[in-house]
Amino acid sequence: MTWGPNVQVAYDTYSDAIKKATADKTPYADALKTTQEAVVADLKKTGFTVK
Repeated sequence: MTWGPNVQVAYDTYSDAIKKATADKTPYADALKTTQEAVVADLKKTGFTVK
C-alpha cells in the first residue's frame, strides 16, 4: 500500500473501510484495496504522477 503526503486521506479511508469490512464480514483485503485506490486518486488529484 502506498501512503501519500496526505496521510489523513489514507487514515480516514482505511478506518472507514476496516469498520465496514468488519460490520459486513467482508475480507480486510477489500478494505486495503479501497484505501489504495483512495490514496492513488488523491495523489493524482494533487498533481503527482502515479505509475
